Amino acid sequence: MANILDALDEIENAPSSFNPFGYFDIQRETIRMLDNGVGMTEADAVDMFALHRENNGKRKKKTSRGVSGIGAKAAICILSGKTTVHLYTRKVGNDFLHITVPWEEIFRTKTYTGKVRVEPMTETEKKAFIRDRATRGMLYGAEAQGTTIVFGYNDKLSDVIRENFKNICTSDLTNPLDRIDFVFGKDEVDFALEHYEMDEDVGLDLYNYFHGSQSNFYTGKSVETIQMYTKGDEDRFIWCREDEQLEICPLGAGLAKEPVEMKKNLSGWRYVGDFEVTTGMRVDLAIFNPANPAPLTAERKVDGYCKGFLCDDDNTYGKEAEEYVLNAKLVRNSQTTGLIPPELVKVGNARANGESRLKIEYVQCEVAFYPTSTQDNPLDRAVGTQENKNQLNGSSISKRLTRLIEAIKKKKAEQIWRYM
Repeated sequence: MANILDALDEIENAPSSFNPFGYFDIQRETIRMLDNGVGMTEADAVDMFALHRENNGKRKKKTSRGVSGIGAKAAICILSGKTTVHLYTRKVGNDFLHITVPWEEIFRTKTYTGKVRVEPMTETEKKAFIRDRATRGMLYGAEAQGTTIVFGYNDKLSDVIRENFKNICTSDLTNPLDRIDFVFGKDEVDFALEHYEMDEDVGLDLYNYFHGSQSNFYTGKSVETIQMYTKGDEDRFIWCREDEQLEICPLGAGLAKEPVEMKKNLSGWRYVGDFEVTTGMRVDLAIFNPANPAPLTAERKVDGYCKGFLCDDDNTYGKEAEEYVLNAKLVRNSQTTGLIPPELVKVGNARANGESRLKIEYVQCEVAFYPTSTQDNPLDRAVGTQENKNQLNGSSISKRLTRLIEAIKKKKAEQIWRYM
């Protein structure tokens, strides 16, 4: 999915009629994944399936999702169950290509070199490639572009795709971080599923808590910047708040819990990038009505937006859905990669009173960053993102950073509490 979205990001000067699309087609003998992204040239295809290279290396945009994932070769092998996979691809102005990856033969002979074939599509394949995109509203103007991956049918792949298109409360995929609608919720892409047992296609609503205007949030959304600096093996994180520069400083044998004005200048320190911290609470009149205000209580009331994505009919969160709500979300290059648990606040204290419920649960927090996808990127290292860029070890994040994030969320909660 990350590679599909990276391919869509690469499209430049798209016509106004262009609609980015990810399409899943499950039939009795095949499972297909279609996109109308930038597609591949023959050189891209060769790089993609070369043993020690990937076509991502030639991409202009280095802030990609898929650049440092497990890699297209491994993903395609796993999803296929080690059976033959066919890819049909075309970049506008280039040839229509058919790539064949015979995994059974590769594993049987224990030989990879020379096994993957890249050849022109037949006229029949070319017509099918164009028709698939024309009938689904996936054309780039009058052109057909993108990639279609064709797997042989297998139950495991079919099931995981179908579960992604069910509500989290009725799905076997109960962890938001395992789901397309949450992990890729910030992308303006349509996803649809066609299945041989369904009368019509099924769309997918994407979870993006902070979409919409300022008026959709009590006192608006707040966006704060934390700058990261390095020197040798040391890191510093500076919260640039209005005309102040705040950081978590050493205190005794440990660290202060609250940020203070920066005491040591940045001479000799190298600036490496920003973390963008967004906080806010969506307006829900069932929780607080400004026209008829009543104090918040400790009773949990699920806001309408979260209710539509994360709750069952009894307004009850599952365990993993609740963790998702209570923790800050880490968003790497528009892809939600993990959760940052609070360090100084006990989640159970949300039951104490209305103000605690507001500060701990109702106010949401996202921490976004946009690193270049290199193996030693300081921003990735700072938040504990592992080498494949899609696993987060939240406990390894520097307290200098997590305490700033908590302070920013606390500041927003206090602002909303005063308003209420």
